Amino acid sequence: MRKSRFSEEQIVGVLKVAEAGVPVAELCRREGISDVTYYRWKAKYRGLEVNEARRLRELEEENGRLKKIVAQQGLDIDALKVVLSSFPKQSAFPKRCFRMGILARLFIEGQRPVLISL
Repeated sequence: MRKSRFSEEQIVGVLKVAEAGVPVAELCRREGISDVTYYRWKAKYRGLEVNEARRLRELEEENGRLKKIVAQQGLDIDALKVVLSSFPKQSAFPKRCFRMGILARLFIEGQRPVLISL
């Protein structure tokens, strides 16, 4: 995600100045932002204090990291399904691994599954 030129303090300050009665067009010209940016900030940060705005940014960053983790886990699950589908139906190997609680990742090298314990 692109880093903003403006900190949370600056954004909250601009919104407070606008609430004090300065016309939006003049404020935007003075701060060097577009009207669209001002209204986007207003929709996102209206009524927040500086510490709350910082917390909001931190939560958004954490949410992005967690979404990446979930996506990676989905890919891992799909890879495990592909590997497990290559075993014969009568094979007890995958069941034993999961029953014993072995933390393992299965990778495919060519057509042959390889078990790597972590």
